[in-house]
Amino acid sequence: MKTPKLITVGASIGSTEATHAAAIRATFKALGVNLEIVSASFVSIETHEAWVLKI
Repeated sequence: MKTPKLITVGASIGSTEATHAAAIRATFKALGVNLEIVSASFVSIETHEAWVLKI
């Protein structure tokens, strides 16, 4: 069930995580590591290979 409060919380978490991802990407870029942008930001078995960072 979706309630307005849950939608608001989800949006808030999503924007915070986008900020985290940008900071992590900038840090890796500063270290000379190029990270590809993952088009599917949600974790799922179908997109697992696209978003798992292999180092």
